[in-house]
Amino acid sequence: MLSIGKRALPLVVALPLLVAATPAPAAAAAAAPTTVLTQGSCSIHSAWKITMAYADGRIEAAFEVDQGKIGASWRVRLTHNGVAYFKGTVKTLAPDGSFEVNKFVPNLAGVDTIRGSAINLASRETCLGSASL
Repeated sequence: MLSIGKRALPLVVALPLLVAATPAPAAAAAAAPTTVLTQGSCSIHSAWKITMAYADGRIEAAFEVDQGKIGASWRVRLTHNGVAYFKGTVKTLAPDGSFEVNKFVPNLAGVDTIRGSAINLASRETCLGSASL
């Protein structure tokens, strides 16, 4: 028969309780998202949306403005962690009166933040938004 000394008995009794009380790993409790969508209103009546998703070691980032009017020109600027990666003029050519700028950016260490700004060249309406992944 196995003999346990009086000093070891509290450890034998407490060990199963310690194992049962160990919390689950943080990664299992709160997994990092693989896609992010943020959206908001522009200064007049349009709406903006930024979508970010991991794709082949990079991040696919899309900035969309929905104005509801085909043919409007917008000056657009996009930044990735403060560095501009797109500047240009785009038109709302989609049937629903929207435009989208879709680009791949590198997946940098830490949090990646995309900021989008768009100014309607006729009405001066502005759209400003950001998303982080």
